[in-house]
Amino acid sequence: MDFLTSEEKVLLNQIRGYGYLYTFGLVEEFILPFVLDHVRAKLNVDDYRTRALLHFAGEEAKHIQLFKAFAAEFKQGFVTDCETIGPPEEISRAVLSHGPLGVALVILQIEWMTQMHYLDSIRDEAVLDSQFKSLLRHHWMEEAQHTKLDTLMVQALSTVAVRLRSKKASTTTRRSAPLSTADCNNRSNLICSHSNEPPDAG
Repeated sequence: MDFLTSEEKVLLNQIRGYGYLYTFGLVEEFILPFVLDHVRAKLNVDDYRTRALLHFAGEEAKHIQLFKAFAAEFKQGFVTDCETIGPPEEISRAVLSHGPLGVALVILQIEWMTQMHYLDSIRDEAVLDSQFKSLLRHHWMEEAQHTKLDTLMVQALSTVAVRLRSKKASTTTRRSAPLSTADCNNRSNLICSHSNEPPDAG
């Protein structure tokens, strides 16, 4: 962008950084309730699983608080207002209205995106603000653990989805299966026996 002055490039960079972190905070808004719902479904099944997912949820809540604090500081010191998508509550409601497996896959994709973005665009960039890099570095470290838990959630939800689909397919097959010869003979005999009964005297 050679048509921008040095000052304009700095401002644009700051706006992009703000938009990036705001989007992170937005995503965390639907990850947190999703993880809590996943914990609640099997709260007493496995203590280690419950503790791991609750720790996951706690870190996501911390990230929301962290990004909100960053956004407030940015708005206070920046030269102009930067409009963003939202409100987060409505976006969260829209995302969570979809099936659990679909939501889990979206979250996992976002987690992988954060991992790759930090490694490709942040870690080795010497010109970036040190505080901005530190924030993203610590976020990247915690998200690396979340990616593993997200993968386990996707596996668990996939197993449930396959079982439900197999059960539904089996039920449909039983309902639509053609009658056997024995079934046909039995039904034919039943119809014949009823046709030979005398009419009701009433």
